[in-house]
Amino acid sequence: MQYQMSSKLLINNISKELNTLSDLIIKNDSLQINLEHVDHIDSAGIALFIELKQIAQTHGKNISFINLTSSITKLCQLYQVNL
Repeated sequence: MQYQMSSKLLINNISKELNTLSDLIIKNDSLQINLEHVDHIDSAGIALFIELKQIAQTHGKNISFINLTSSITKLCQLYQVNL
């Protein structure tokens, strides 16, 4: 299954995305998260990616992140996070 991430991944909307994506991870064997339309992201967004990877691992599910924007790539490099 593929999920299109919203345009903003900021501290004020992370909990909604976490709830939605946690349910999708649990209900599907594999989930691709398309990040091509994310144009605003802060450290909470990067923390969301880490949490989603941990949820997938705990439940034995596959998760992948596709079409990373340059801002996501830069923050991942800054925080040394591999997606």
